[in-house]
Amino acid sequence: MTRGRASSVRSLKPWRALALALPGARVTRLSGAFAPQLLTLVPAPPTGEGWLCETKWDGYRLLADLERGKVRLRSRNDLDWTARLGHLARAIEALPVTSARLDGELVALDAGGRSDFDALEGALEAHEDARLCYAIFDLIALQEVDLSRVPLVQRKELLEKLLRGADRRLIYSTHTVGHAQQAYASAVKHDLEGIVCKRAESSYSFRRSRDWVKVKRALSEEFIVVGYTAPRGTRQGFGALLLAAVESGRLRYVGRVGTGFDSQQLQAMAQELARLRVGTATVALPRHVPFPLSSVSWVEPRLVVEVAYRGIAKLGLLRQASFLRSRIDKSPADMGYRPR
Repeated sequence: MTRGRASSVRSLKPWRALALALPGARVTRLSGAFAPQLLTLVPAPPTGEGWLCETKWDGYRLLADLERGKVRLRSRNDLDWTARLGHLARAIEALPVTSARLDGELVALDAGGRSDFDALEGALEAHEDARLCYAIFDLIALQEVDLSRVPLVQRKELLEKLLRGADRRLIYSTHTVGHAQQAYASAVKHDLEGIVCKRAESSYSFRRSRDWVKVKRALSEEFIVVGYTAPRGTRQGFGALLLAAVESGRLRYVGRVGTGFDSQQLQAMAQELARLRVGTATVALPRHVPFPLSSVSWVEPRLVVEVAYRGIAKLGLLRQASFLRSRIDKSPADMGYRPR
């Protein structure tokens, strides 16, 4: 063995020893196709002291399988992203280990260090992966030692050590212990999407679990209904409402909402929409919309609805909109709309 190779092997031994020293560690190779543990959405932060609270990153889930010094990056549904993320791949391969299983989120950061989903999509579309970061929140295996049964808090301690001095694109996802209500209140105050709470002593379960929960900050606002799409399958009434906001007295399309309705609301709304149908477009639609224009029926802009949503995506469209209620107490005029 050459001197350089011997030095490299010696530098790897402490990491394997650190992994083996953790309670629950097993000397077995974890598959490079492991399924990620998934979050359960809950309406409010959990109580008690046994939780770790992390930032809810606004990006794409990304898994990293490092084996014999070469990494494969893959999406939650196992699509290979290695070629698209060459800078991140090289950053992971530069870590002082040859074997690891990492779990995290692919993100783009704004000037304040917050994840920016629009910037992420823009960077991916422009093939500018150097702008992207990998926010890593779990270490499931290291140097062919399976850590999935090790308590989460100790997995994260080892992960933090591993990432010290790493490429700036590899971000350790920090956490606080307990006080989930305060963590959520802080996230709302700082205009973040929400928080993730994980049981500190939990193992990695490779499935959806209530040991990992997310609490999202839902926004809500009122919009004017300008049209609707035809229902599909067994759906009755309509598919989705087309919505508009008022800007400088004129209507601007902001997206659609197709969830949150019960059967009675669908029926009542469909009857009202039928009475308001018109033969010409009420607003201009973006050049590319994810539904056929032939499925759209336009209506007079008279109905106001309140919608919950998870932020604003590209082109100013609502993300993950859900119907809350009809605002029969409000008219488009109350929102500043004046037909010309």
